[in-house]
Amino acid sequence: MSPAVDDDEKVSTDLSSDSDDKDSNDMNNKHVLRQAELARELQELNAMLADKQQLAGQMMRSDEQLASVRLQYEVSNDDDDDDDDDDDECSVIFGNGNIKIRSNKNETETGEYKTGKS
Repeated sequence: MSPAVDDDEKVSTDLSSDSDDKDSNDMNNKHVLRQAELARELQELNAMLADKQQLAGQMMRSDEQLASVRLQYEVSNDDDDDDDDDDDECSVIFGNGNIKIRSNKNETETGEYKTGKS
């Protein structure tokens, strides 16, 4: 009777070994799928970060250009301030790649600005 019991134990051991291999393969597959999902999310985040950095750079360039135009206006306005006219007002209009500066003296300066877009 002893050999029959050994055969049953062997079959049982083989089945549990197959079950362990299946569980191990399932875990490996889940791990690989999770790693692929995380890699995809990381790519998306990096692309969004690059877009935000590009936008921030464009905004900085626009601010620098506006400061330059404002400084030019103030310098030219200081030259005209000999009249002691304190009611000077200025407006800056952006549109279609142009900057227009208007004052209440009806003087208008125009110039081009670049948005950084190709």
